[in-house]
Amino acid sequence: MVCTSLSKMYALSGMRAAYLVADPDTAGRLRRWTPPWPVSLPAQLAAVTALRDPAHYTAHWARTHTLRRELANSLRELDGLASVDEGVANFLTVTLPPHGPSAAQLVRACRDHDVFLRDLSPMSPAYEGRTVRIAVRDTAENTRIVAACRSALETLRSPAAAGRTSR
Repeated sequence: MVCTSLSKMYALSGMRAAYLVADPDTAGRLRRWTPPWPVSLPAQLAAVTALRDPAHYTAHWARTHTLRRELANSLRELDGLASVDEGVANFLTVTLPPHGPSAAQLVRACRDHDVFLRDLSPMSPAYEGRTVRIAVRDTAENTRIVAACRSALETLRSPAAAGRTSR
Protein backbone atom coordinates (compact mmCIF):
# COMPACT_ATOMS: atom_id res chain seq x y z
CA MET A 1 0.00 0.00 0.00
CA VAL A 2 1.26 3.49 -0.89
CA CYS A 3 -0.33 6.72 0.29
CA THR A 4 0.98 9.99 -1.12
CA SER A 5 0.07 13.55 -0.26
CA LEU A 6 -0.15 16.03 -3.10
CA SER A 7 0.46 18.94 -0.73
CA LYS A 8 3.97 20.11 -1.43
CA MET A 9 5.30 18.40 -4.54
CA TYR A 10 2.19 19.24 -6.53
CA ALA A 11 1.71 22.63 -4.84
CA LEU A 12 -1.73 21.64 -3.54
CA SER A 13 -1.22 22.31 0.17
CA GLY A 14 -4.50 24.13 0.63
CA MET A 15 -6.43 21.42 -1.16
CA ARG A 16 -5.66 18.62 1.31
CA ALA A 17 -5.54 16.00 -1.43
CA ALA A 18 -3.77 12.65 -1.45
CA TYR A 19 -4.06 9.30 -3.14
CA LEU A 20 -3.76 5.72 -2.03
CA VAL A 21 -2.72 2.73 -4.11
CA ALA A 22 -3.52 -0.68 -2.66
CA ASP A 23 -4.80 -4.08 -3.66
CA PRO A 24 -8.62 -4.16 -4.01
CA ASP A 25 -9.21 -6.05 -0.74
CA THR A 26 -7.15 -3.60 1.31
CA ALA A 27 -8.71 -0.59 -0.43
CA GLY A 28 -12.18 -2.02 0.23
CA ARG A 29 -11.47 -2.47 3.94
CA LEU A 30 -10.11 1.06 4.20
CA ARG A 31 -13.09 2.47 2.32
CA ARG A 32 -15.39 1.31 5.16
CA TRP A 33 -13.64 3.84 7.43
CA THR A 34 -13.57 6.68 4.91
CA PRO A 35 -16.19 9.46 4.99
CA PRO A 36 -18.38 9.60 1.87
CA TRP A 37 -16.77 12.85 0.61
CA PRO A 38 -13.27 12.94 2.11
CA VAL A 39 -11.89 15.28 -0.58
CA SER A 40 -13.75 18.29 -1.97
CA LEU A 41 -14.60 18.49 -5.66
CA PRO A 42 -12.15 21.40 -6.26
CA ALA A 43 -9.40 19.35 -4.60
CA GLN A 44 -10.25 16.32 -6.72
CA LEU A 45 -10.13 18.39 -9.92
CA ALA A 46 -6.83 19.98 -8.93
CA ALA A 47 -5.35 16.58 -8.04
CA VAL A 48 -6.39 14.97 -11.31
CA THR A 49 -4.99 17.92 -13.27
CA ALA A 50 -1.71 17.75 -11.36
CA LEU A 51 -1.37 14.00 -11.82
CA ARG A 52 -1.86 14.38 -15.58
CA ASP A 53 1.36 16.44 -15.78
CA PRO A 54 4.23 14.14 -14.71
CA ALA A 55 6.81 16.49 -16.25
CA HIS A 56 5.76 19.20 -13.78
CA TYR A 57 6.21 16.78 -10.87
CA THR A 58 9.62 15.66 -12.12
CA ALA A 59 10.83 19.24 -12.52
CA HIS A 60 9.39 20.26 -9.13
CA TRP A 61 10.99 17.23 -7.43
CA ALA A 62 14.40 18.06 -8.94
CA ARG A 63 14.10 21.73 -7.92
CA THR A 64 13.06 20.79 -4.39
CA HIS A 65 16.04 18.44 -4.13
CA THR A 66 18.39 21.27 -5.11
CA LEU A 67 16.73 23.77 -2.79
CA ARG A 68 16.79 21.27 0.11
CA ARG A 69 20.52 20.67 -0.36
CA GLU A 70 21.25 24.43 -0.52
CA LEU A 71 19.14 25.12 2.58
CA ALA A 72 20.81 22.29 4.50
CA ASN A 73 24.28 23.52 3.57
CA SER A 74 23.43 27.08 4.61
CA LEU A 75 22.01 25.91 7.94
CA ARG A 76 25.10 23.74 8.58
CA GLU A 77 27.18 26.94 8.49
CA LEU A 78 25.32 28.36 11.50
CA ASP A 79 26.73 28.14 15.01
CA GLY A 80 24.42 26.51 17.51
CA LEU A 81 22.99 23.55 15.62
CA ALA A 82 23.95 19.96 16.43
CA SER A 83 22.78 18.44 13.15
CA VAL A 84 20.88 19.15 9.95
CA ASP A 85 19.27 16.09 8.37
CA GLU A 86 18.04 16.29 4.79
CA GLY A 87 16.17 13.07 4.20
CA VAL A 88 14.25 12.90 0.93
CA ALA A 89 11.16 14.98 1.71
CA ASN A 90 10.53 18.68 1.20
CA PHE A 91 11.69 19.55 4.68
CA LEU A 92 14.74 19.24 6.93
CA THR A 93 15.02 18.28 10.56
CA VAL A 94 17.40 20.37 12.62
CA THR A 95 18.57 19.26 16.05
CA LEU A 96 19.88 21.65 18.66
CA PRO A 97 22.66 20.64 21.06
CA PRO A 98 21.67 19.65 24.61
CA HIS A 99 23.42 22.66 26.18
CA GLY A 100 21.78 25.28 23.92
CA PRO A 101 18.30 26.66 23.39
CA SER A 102 15.35 24.30 23.09
CA ALA A 103 13.33 23.74 19.94
CA ALA A 104 10.46 25.73 21.46
CA GLN A 105 12.77 28.68 22.13
CA LEU A 106 14.11 28.64 18.57
CA VAL A 107 10.59 28.43 17.14
CA ARG A 108 9.46 31.42 19.25
CA ALA A 109 12.56 33.47 18.36
CA CYS A 110 12.13 32.79 14.63
CA ARG A 111 8.50 33.92 14.82
CA ASP A 112 9.84 37.36 15.71
CA HIS A 113 11.21 37.34 12.13
CA ASP A 114 7.96 36.00 10.63
CA VAL A 115 9.57 32.62 10.05
CA PHE A 116 7.56 29.66 11.25
CA LEU A 117 9.32 26.42 12.12
CA ARG A 118 7.68 23.34 13.58
CA ASP A 119 8.77 22.09 16.99
CA LEU A 120 8.73 18.30 16.71
CA SER A 121 8.73 17.74 20.49
CA PRO A 122 5.00 16.90 20.70
CA MET A 123 5.45 14.20 18.06
CA SER A 124 7.85 12.03 20.04
CA PRO A 125 9.83 12.07 23.27
CA ALA A 126 12.78 10.87 21.17
CA TYR A 127 13.19 14.46 19.95
CA GLU A 128 13.90 15.53 23.55
CA GLY A 129 12.62 19.04 22.87
CA ARG A 130 15.58 19.77 20.60
CA THR A 131 14.39 19.14 17.03
CA VAL A 132 12.57 21.39 14.58
CA ARG A 133 11.24 20.81 11.11
CA ILE A 134 11.99 23.40 8.44
CA ALA A 135 10.04 23.32 5.17
CA VAL A 136 11.97 23.87 1.96
CA ARG A 137 10.84 27.03 0.17
CA ASP A 138 12.12 28.96 -2.81
CA THR A 139 15.62 30.50 -2.81
CA ALA A 140 14.56 33.86 -1.39
CA GLU A 141 12.47 32.33 1.39
CA ASN A 142 15.21 29.84 2.27
CA THR A 143 17.65 32.75 2.58
CA ARG A 144 15.18 34.48 4.89
CA ILE A 145 14.81 31.30 6.98
CA VAL A 146 18.58 30.98 7.42
CA ALA A 147 18.87 34.66 8.38
CA ALA A 148 16.07 34.28 10.94
CA CYS A 149 17.67 31.16 12.41
CA ARG A 150 21.05 32.92 12.60
CA SER A 151 19.54 35.93 14.34
CA ALA A 152 17.44 33.78 16.68
CA LEU A 153 20.41 31.64 17.68
CA GLU A 154 22.53 34.74 18.31
CA THR A 155 19.76 36.26 20.43
CA LEU A 156 19.25 33.03 22.37
CA ARG A 157 23.01 32.81 23.09
CA SER A 158 23.17 36.38 24.38
CA PRO A 159 23.89 36.93 28.10
CA ALA A 160 20.37 38.31 28.64
CA ALA A 161 18.82 35.18 27.12
CA ALA A 162 21.15 32.86 28.99
CA GLY A 163 19.43 33.67 32.28
CA ARG A 164 16.00 32.75 30.94
CA THR A 165 14.75 29.22 30.46
CA SER A 166 11.93 30.27 28.15
CA ARG A 167 10.58 33.35 26.54
